[in-house]
Amino acid sequence: MIKPNHITLFRLILIFIAFVSWYLVPPQYYLYIGVLFYIAFLLDAVDGWLARTKNLKTDFGKYFDPIVDYIGFLALYVISIEMGILPIWFVFLALTRDFLA
Repeated sequence: MIKPNHITLFRLILIFIAFVSWYLVPPQYYLYIGVLFYIAFLLDAVDGWLARTKNLKTDFGKYFDPIVDYIGFLALYVISIEMGILPIWFVFLALTRDFLA
């Protein structure tokens, strides 16, 4: 049986692969990298649903799942800055809000 913690760790691996791939592949493959990020964030909903409905909540999941979410958004922020989609001041404000909340 796949447990939510396994999905969380798989999400971390997907985010890492997508982020590193963005620097290694030519721009025509950026769509595939976007799909990897999409799958990683879609799996966030799956592991949360699985943990709640099957009563598979763990302390590891309570603490590590939000960290993986934050790492995913941080990776997307960095890519968005480098592509010129988001200004750096916006990302700074968003990260500041996350740290203070």
